[in-house]
Amino acid sequence: MTSPERQASAFSSWLDSPGGERVWAWCEEVVGRFVADVFGFYAIQLGLPQRDLLASSRIPWRWHCDPEGGEVRAAWDELPFESNALDLVVAPFALDRSADPHALLRELERVLVPEGHALFFGFNPWYPWRLLSRHERWPRLPGSMTVPRLKDRLLVLGFEPRGGRFGMYAPPGERLPRARRAFEAAGDRWWPLFGGVYVLDAVKRVPGMRIIQPDWQNRKKQRAERLAAIAECTKLKRES
Repeated sequence: MTSPERQASAFSSWLDSPGGERVWAWCEEVVGRFVADVFGFYAIQLGLPQRDLLASSRIPWRWHCDPEGGEVRAAWDELPFESNALDLVVAPFALDRSADPHALLRELERVLVPEGHALFFGFNPWYPWRLLSRHERWPRLPGSMTVPRLKDRLLVLGFEPRGGRFGMYAPPGERLPRARRAFEAAGDRWWPLFGGVYVLDAVKRVPGMRIIQPDWQNRKKQRAERLAAIAECTKLKRES
């Protein structure tokens, strides 16, 4: 088993632990807010083919892409898609596990259509409990980066960060639901940059490109005028 395979296996095993299950439950809870209103034809999830963050997407063709499994087997920095082909890419902890996060970002910029969305889930290096907890230690992964650094890299590649949030503020070993809820509420209000995990939505922008929206009001007016003309013609025929 190669080093990437061992890392993938170890991370998958960690997600089955109590701490990993709580992290994944948070991801499933928030993902719908970001993907439900993304439209198009093609979407992929990078990695974790046994888990699904695309279930709440309205996009009809959805695949899991991973070097070791899924419907599409490929390296994340060499995706088997044409340029400007995908409408949505969901990357759950893919940057954290990548040996070259910038190459992965460049590849996403290539395969996404203009105005396509990339949704990143990741571990926050600023999480204060990460190294202090004696229980449920979180995985140390090679590509973890802070959200400000990720935003800077996205801007360089022509992405516009649109929205996101942090979560999992409680210590990893905290098992009391009441205490965890208190940490979450206080974290969102008082120290939002120190959650254990984050989600960030980014849109691929193309300079000089203008998205033309359908003029529904004008279409309704034109349709009404056509119907009125048809009605008038019908009336004249009956009278003649």
